[in-house]
Amino acid sequence: MLSAVGILLVDLACCLAVRELRRRDVRAEGAPFRIAGGPIVPILARAVVVWLLTSARVVEFFAVSGVLVGASVLYLLPPRRAWRQERQMRRSHIVVDGDKEEQVPSVEHALVAFVAKYLD
Repeated sequence: MLSAVGILLVDLACCLAVRELRRRDVRAEGAPFRIAGGPIVPILARAVVVWLLTSARVVEFFAVSGVLVGASVLYLLPPRRAWRQERQMRRSHIVVDGDKEEQVPSVEHALVAFVAKYLD
């Protein structure tokens, strides 16, 4: 039932988004998709989703909440690869004109900088 709670919450978010998208008149290419019943369908879908969520246990809501909080924290952290590249760039320096220092992220870039500077 744990995965069902997560899926139902996503379904509820979609049902809530329908009203706002219709209010803003958001469209893709061509005419918008319309169904019989119009605005009644998302309202009924919300009611069904809420009804289904009432059968879930409190533990499942806490578990889904924990996953959402954890995912949000991971999303807000800087990407590890970018952090690693920045650290590598701080470590790798070459001296080009006596006391002038340039940061070079890798050996390949150091060779390119050397060739461009002295072998033209």
